[in-house]
Amino acid sequence: MESDEKHKIYKPYKELSLEILVALPDDELKHVIIDYMFGKFTNARNAEMRLEIILDMSSGFQTMWFTWELLVNVLHGGFNEFFYNGSDEVTRRTLRYLEMIGATEYYELLKQVIEAHQDEMRNPAMQELYSQQTLHGYSESYKLSSLKEYDDRFIKLGFRLEELMVQYVRSNLQLFVGN
Repeated sequence: MESDEKHKIYKPYKELSLEILVALPDDELKHVIIDYMFGKFTNARNAEMRLEIILDMSSGFQTMWFTWELLVNVLHGGFNEFFYNGSDEVTRRTLRYLEMIGATEYYELLKQVIEAHQDEMRNPAMQELYSQQTLHGYSESYKLSSLKEYDDRFIKLGFRLEELMVQYVRSNLQLFVGN
């Protein structure tokens, strides 16, 4: 039987203060910040509206968001999902924030993946599937994608990215207060 600790529900905060952030254990810190950001999306009806909200937040929140988006997309559906759900701006920002938090291995890997993705997007069939922005197009794009090998390399890096995210927050708490 799994422990209730693994299925803990994090209390969503409407405000984050230094006191709250300092008191949170490392394993909750990232979740609380991301949940706080999701709370800002109440009226955001699409990804573009969410992006606008994120870009109005501090650089700390932006760093967490774009890094978290990479992590979640790659772990859920691979780099193909990251690119299918993202945009050039999201990719550029993610790359910049990976470098900023010292996630060198992830930064170098993402640079390689961007090149591979640009190569595969020269294929008209892949361009068509991406332009559909449908579940069918998304599913079919996996048949043409060559990014699976990079997914495996990302996963083999382990949980270091999450550790670096927490270290970044701990070193920059002021960027997560009062936004």
